[in-house]
Parts: sequence; C-alpha cells; structure tokens
Amino acid sequence: MKKQSGIDISLNDKASKIAFNYAKKSFKNIKDVKSVTKDGDFSGGFICRGEPLCSPYGNDNINISIASDGIGTKVEIAERLNKYDSLGYDLLAMVCDDLISNFYEPKFISNILDIDYIDLNIVNELMQGLNKAAKESNVIISGGEIAELGNRINGYGKSMHFNWGATAIGFKMKSCRDDGTASSLNQKNASSLNQKNASSLNQKNASFLKQEDNENDVSQGNALTVRKQVFEKDNKDDVSQGNALTVRKQVFEEDNKDNVSQGNALTVRVGDKVYALKSNGFRSNGFSLARKILYDNYGDNWHNFKFNKYESWGSILLKPSKIYTPIIKKIIKNGVLIKKIAHITGGGFINNTNRILPDNLKINITNPISTPEYFKKLINLGNISQKQAELTWNMGYGMVIITKEAIGTSIIDWPMQYIGEIIEK
Repeated sequence: MKKQSGIDISLNDKASKIAFNYAKKSFKNIKDVKSVTKDGDFSGGFICRGEPLCSPYGNDNINISIASDGIGTKVEIAERLNKYDSLGYDLLAMVCDDLISNFYEPKFISNILDIDYIDLNIVNELMQGLNKAAKESNVIISGGEIAELGNRINGYGKSMHFNWGATAIGFKMKSCRDDGTASSLNQKNASSLNQKNASSLNQKNASFLKQEDNENDVSQGNALTVRKQVFEKDNKDDVSQGNALTVRKQVFEEDNKDNVSQGNALTVRVGDKVYALKSNGFRSNGFSLARKILYDNYGDNWHNFKFNKYESWGSILLKPSKIYTPIIKKIIKNGVLIKKIAHITGGGFINNTNRILPDNLKINITNPISTPEYFKKLINLGNISQKQAELTWNMGYGMVIITKEAIGTSIIDWPMQYIGEIIEK
C-alpha cells in the first residue's frame, strides 16, 4: 500500500530482498572468503583466510564487514537552509552505526558525491563536516569520487544539487562474538596457531628468500619461482602452510559446535534486558513523509515556520545524527556483554528490532522512551496513525541493545534507558 509520503515501505523491503538474494549468490565467487552474513544483519560480514605473500596479513584470518548507505532527501533540508556542514555526521552515522550493530569497528569510509554542477564552497562545507565526523568516529576517509552529472541531478532552489552516499569497512571487534561462526579464533586457538602453524614463512624461509633475491639479483619471475619451491617443500612438512590452514579449518568447525561456540552463549533468551540509546532527531530517515506533511500545512516556505520559540521546522529536521559507534565501543570496553544491537533507521523500532530477534520472542516494553514533541506534532499535522509514524520515524529510539544482565546507564555520557525485557510471543 502506498503511504502518504509516496513511499511504500513493504515494496522497499521487497526490493532490498531481491538485491540481497543476488548478493548472496556472489558469496561463492571467492573461495578463500567465508560469509558470516545472515538475513537481518545491518551489514555484510566476511572472513578472509589469509594467503602467504599475497595477503598483507600473512596467514591471519581477517573478519571484515562492509556497509553502504546515503543520507536520502535530508539533502533538501540543507538546500533550503543553505547549511551543509552537518550532513557528514548523517552520512557516517548511517554506515558506521550499521557496522557496529554487528560488532564490527569501522575503520575506513569511501564516499561518492553525485552533483549537477560544482560549487566549491558547498563541496568544502560538506567535506569539512565529513572530516569532523570521521575524527569523532575514529575512521579514515580512504577514498571517494565527485561525479558531475548535469541535469541527471536536481533538487530545491538554484544552488548545487547532489546525492551523497558512502561505504564503510570495519573489522570484527576482538572482544566480541563472531556471530555463529568461529569465535574470532579465540585467544587459545589463535595463540596456538600463531606459535606453531600460522607462519610457514618463518624466519628461516623469509631470510632465505631475501638472501637469494638480493644476492643473485634475480628477476621478479625467478623470485616467485624460488618462493614456489619453498612452498612446495613446506607443504610436505607437518608445519606446512597447507596444514596450518587445515588446522584453521578444524578450529572453525570446532568453534561452530554449540557447546563451545561464542554465538550460542549470546543467543537472545527470555528474560534478557533491553536498553535504548536515545535519538536526538530524525537522523536520515522519514523525510519524505515529514516534508509532505509540512508542505501541506505551511506551503513551500515550511522550513522557515517556527516549531517552537527558538527553532524552525527546518533546523529541527536538519539536526545532525548522533554517531553511536564510539558509545557502543565504550559500553563494550566497560565489560558489558551485548547480545544484539538494532540500529533504528528506516522501518522504525518495530522492523529493526524484529531483525535481531528469534521468531518466537519479542520485546516487552515497560518503560518506553518518551516520544519527542516534533514527532507528536507531525502526527497531528498529518493526521497519520501511530502505527505509520512508528514504521517511518525512530520516535526517539537511536539504538536498541539486548544484554543478559542489567547494566549501569552512567557508564556513558549519552542518554541510555532501560525499556523492558525479552518475553515469548
């Protein structure tokens, strides 16, 4: 059913499902990459088994995740107010917080800015904001592109129009689960592998290769031939690279067993505690409906109408997204065992929490977050149902955290509230 905003959420979900199903087919394209991505995850996770010489990490297994998103039609609010320096926070919040929701620590971000024509002042304002957000999130802006597409891009007013998206890459946090696969090669297994099997390029072989390459001034092709001979020799020994990888495979299989798997210990169960990190605004979702309601009530100049004595509707909608990644990292570093995290974006509280729960369980909310006034006013102005609002906007919920034990909300400097517990449906 088409909603008042013109956005059909259920159709959008179906389109995302089509894209995800085709993406899953590609997981088999690289034999040395193992997918740990499941339906409902906020980002795609993969374990890359290291290859000697080819991998900068040697024999280590690298567990990475990749998330892509954009800031949608929040761009129009910036165009209306001629203010662009906060959008970088929205961009990073969408991709970084998706990664941390699956216990991956964001490290790198690449962005693409599609524009109709170049306005250096606006570009500078955008990138300045992105740089500030990256510093706050402790990530590197590792790449990007600015594509000038002429009349393929349009928007509000006569200034530069654009669409802005990003992709972030994160690494599995060592203190967290591996979510159903190996326990990130726990310390015992990792130590055993590192000491005994992990490095078939031991000092002797590495020294041999370096000595041969330097003394004989061999060509790159000959150097690779020497390496091949060394590996063929090593493969015959008990400490060969092949055997080292076999050991790893056995470790993965062992860790996947229920009696030792970290994932099993973090299964959501009846009685688990549920906490919410409060949202400070609309983040980057639900703007199509908000803009339609405000336009219908105030006309094209709606962004300048007062929401309250101090703020306009435009400034309320443009408020930059809080980036929750540093907060989640701090909670984890304080020793809290988090079982699941839901990033409350498009689809609201209901759809995003359903993604992390087993089919037979639900959240019994006994202490809900108070709905912010701007959501209440939009519901009244648009005469929309509470259900539609909850499926469109975050309604004051930024992230939802499920833990086994109660935790102190004072360990972070951001509002966190106990909202209920897990019960059977």
